[in-house]
Amino acid sequence: MTTTPYRWTIKNNSAKQICFSLFGVTIGLLFIIGSCHFSEVGFRHDLTIFFLGLIVLSMSAITLLIGSKQIIIIDPDTRQLIFEQAGLYGKRKHSVHFQEIQDYFVDELGNWEGSHVHYFVVAKLKSGEKIPLFLGFYNDYDNKEIMDTYCFRLKEYLIADSSMAHNVKTDTSPLIPLGNDPGFIVR
Repeated sequence: MTTTPYRWTIKNNSAKQICFSLFGVTIGLLFIIGSCHFSEVGFRHDLTIFFLGLIVLSMSAITLLIGSKQIIIIDPDTRQLIFEQAGLYGKRKHSVHFQEIQDYFVDELGNWEGSHVHYFVVAKLKSGEKIPLFLGFYNDYDNKEIMDTYCFRLKEYLIADSSMAHNVKTDTSPLIPLGNDPGFIVR
C-alpha cells in the first residue's frame, strides 16, 4: 500500500508585510520631520537625514502599495509547483513541473553576527536556475528546523515523482503527522 501525497498550499503573511511597511513609512516620516527640526537648531546634516527619510518613506510606501499575496501550491496530482501572486495590479501565475526540478536545499539570508537570519527553501532546476521558495513574509522564515521540514517534504514529492516516472517501488511505511499541521510528515 502506497500513500498518495496531497496538495499543499502555503501563503505569505500579508499582515506582517503591511506592518513592516507601515513601520518604514513611520520611520521615514520621522526622519523627514526631524530633519526640518534639526535645520532650525543648526544641525549640519539635516539634508542627509531628509533624503534618508525620503528613501525609507519611498521604499516602504511602494512595498505597501505594490505588496501582494503570494501563494505557493505543491500539487502532486499535476506534479508541479504553482506560484500565484495577487496584488493591486492583477494576478500572475506560473508553474514548474516536478520533472524540471533537480533538488531542494535550505539557504539563508542575513548574517550571524548580530543580525537576524532568514531561512528559505531553494528549488534547483535541471537547467541550473535556482527558484527561492518561502522567501519574504512567510511564517517561520526564521526557524531553520521548519524550513528543513519543508525541504524534506518537497524532496519526498520529488522521490514520489521519480518513482512514478520509472515505475520503481517506494517505501510503504506509514507517514506520521508532525505537529498540528498534517503537512509535516516523518517516516
